[in-house]
Amino acid sequence: MIDVSMKQTVMNISLPEELKNNAKVFAKEAGYKTTSHLVQDLLQREISRENKRAELKLLLDQGMASGISKTPPKDFLNSLRHQIKSV
Repeated sequence: MIDVSMKQTVMNISLPEELKNNAKVFAKEAGYKTTSHLVQDLLQREISRENKRAELKLLLDQGMASGISKTPPKDFLNSLRHQIKSV
């Protein structure tokens, strides 16, 4: 949610009338105090999603760079199952 301790600044945006009206209705129905709070929350959620995407991409890139395992997938999965059972 919104970090109210952050210093606030003003940013004006232009929207088509219909989108502006929809934002007002959505903000009210979703329990936001203002459409500004709605926009702040949506932006923070998108930033969080983008950070998670970047982290996942990094992990995937690291996995790809690690090369191909010599262990067949079935053996690897059986090894994991065995480790889980012994915990």
